[in-house]
Amino acid sequence: MLPIKYHFATRVNSFRTGPDRPDAAVAIRAIAEIDGITALELNFPQHFAPGRPAELLDVAGDAGLEVTALNLRFDGADFDAGAFTHPLAENREKAIETAFEAVDFAAGHAIDHVILWMGPDGFDYPFQVDYRQVW
Repeated sequence: MLPIKYHFATRVNSFRTGPDRPDAAVAIRAIAEIDGITALELNFPQHFAPGRPAELLDVAGDAGLEVTALNLRFDGADFDAGAFTHPLAENREKAIETAFEAVDFAAGHAIDHVILWMGPDGFDYPFQVDYRQVW
């Protein structure tokens, strides 16, 4: 029987609080100093700089941390009224495109999980509400 490999991970934003709010690379390096933490999750697209999408993956790898998931985040004015449930079709389409980009990025970088957080749509997890009733 093969041994089970456990990861103890954290989210980068958990280390980006307070008045100095270090950038994600600084936070990743700080996370790597914590005994027992072997992995982390990054927010997509929040933590990925345009033109340098894999930069934080390199920072994590250099720090000895595996990126085990991407957490989808729908930030900004385009998603103030929801992502997949936004009243404007073009904003809903942008949310769908962002989700596909996250999945493609994860698949291209050996990241096994993409986590869809439905907070902008008024609930935390898929199937937490009766969609027919709320939509």
